[in-house]
Amino acid sequence: MTANHGTAQADFHLHSSGKSEAALTFTSGVYDFYCSIPGYKENGMIGTITVD
Repeated sequence: MTANHGTAQADFHLHSSGKSEAALTFTSGVYDFYCSIPGYKENGMIGTITVD
């Protein structure tokens, strides 16, 4: 897993091998996300996560 810290927009990648776990802590808010593979965002691979 890799992430950028301290920026308004960050790349966050989860690399699944099926053999590990990760615990994430988020600040409450609404977060938009999308697939960064070229063309995927434009074709609708986007979403929103709401953290309470």
